[in-house]
Amino acid sequence: MNVDGSDGPLDAYDRSGRYKLYRLAAGAPMVGEVLPKQVGRPLRFVVQKRLDGRWRFHESSSFTISSSGTVTAYFKPARPGTFRIRTVFDVFDYVRDGSPGGT
Repeated sequence: MNVDGSDGPLDAYDRSGRYKLYRLAAGAPMVGEVLPKQVGRPLRFVVQKRLDGRWRFHESSSFTISSSGTVTAYFKPARPGTFRIRTVFDVFDYVRDGSPGGT
């Protein structure tokens, strides 16, 4: 999978309108934060690619939330393209197991 938790650059090399541009080999940083902190729980990044004028699922990967309540990973596509990335935290598991703040 091309989504990983390795180190990479944090800054884009340029902008195009509201979009940040990253070099293909360097990868794009993804930072997710969950409040209140949910240390040790998974946070998933879902990547979609723009194809034929529509957003389509490309790949996803989960990472463990650190003690700071964040996850940092890098998306390194094999080929150029237009991508968007969103984070997913499974709130239902949080509520179901009786964690603080759950019902």
